[in-house]
Amino acid sequence: MNILKKVIPAICILVLVNTAIACNFGVPGPYEPGFEEPFPGEPGEPPMEEPHPEEPGFEEPHPEEPHPEEPHPEEPHPEEPPPEEPPPPEPQPQQPQPQPQPQPQQPSSSGPFTADLAVTDIYPGKQPHGQFHVRITNHGPGTLNNVKVGISCSSERSNKSNGQLSSGGNANFDLTIGMKPGEIQSHPTTLSLDTTVFDYLVGCEVHPGFNDPNPGNNVYSETLK
Repeated sequence: MNILKKVIPAICILVLVNTAIACNFGVPGPYEPGFEEPFPGEPGEPPMEEPHPEEPGFEEPHPEEPHPEEPHPEEPHPEEPPPEEPPPPEPQPQQPQPQPQPQPQQPSSSGPFTADLAVTDIYPGKQPHGQFHVRITNHGPGTLNNVKVGISCSSERSNKSNGQLSSGGNANFDLTIGMKPGEIQSHPTTLSLDTTVFDYLVGCEVHPGFNDPNPGNNVYSETLK
């Protein structure tokens, strides 16, 4: 009896100590099927160790390199309608252009151009008061097309009452003529006349300025009363 009295208090103290220890570690809850929490040190499972950088086989993860962005295909643009063409400008009324004046030819005496000009007549344009006119004929073979030629004329007059002679004047001028072979043209000389007082002797000469095969007929004179 004495031994039991000594053992029972010791057993109670051990129970209290174990209860306190069990409270510190927690009391496991009721068992749930399918859930098993592994305990460290269970046989058959190797302990989990964290890899260290200095151990072989450890590589630090590299940051992923950014991939270049692929070009996006261009979206097709809707076709724009072609721009409208501006309306054509209204035609402006044409201004009348001045007709070009024909330029006189200047044939060379050494060239192939040849024409025989001759003074063939002198006559009064109007009587008793007026002026003398001269007729020029182209005997060919060349055709005159706006050709410039020189003309010189002079007159002597005789007084009908006393026979006294005097000068009736001189005239020198240029003509631009166009004549075919066989054609005749008349031109005023500016030499005045008065047939009520005077009788006249009038002479004229043509100066072709080009090859004239018969210069003897370039001079002509006539008496007019």
